[in-house]
Amino acid sequence: MRRNFNNETIVAISTPVGEGGIGIVRLSGKGAVRIAGRIFVSPDKRKLSRFKTHTINYGCIVDRKEIIDEVLLT
Repeated sequence: MRRNFNNETIVAISTPVGEGGIGIVRLSGKGAVRIAGRIFVSPDKRKLSRFKTHTINYGCIVDRKEIIDEVLLT
């Protein structure tokens, strides 16, 4: 049986192993917006669904109200 990977949500580190100033993590697939909306917090606390598409947005990734890192979300 052939699997249909188009419906799966994936996350992958997109930067090479080692030290660097910027790390890129790609989250894509059917559940990507829902997942990002649960962990991304903008400075004005706007919900992810309120952002315009095809934009870059500054904010933080949080885990139980603890800031993990500052991010740019595209």
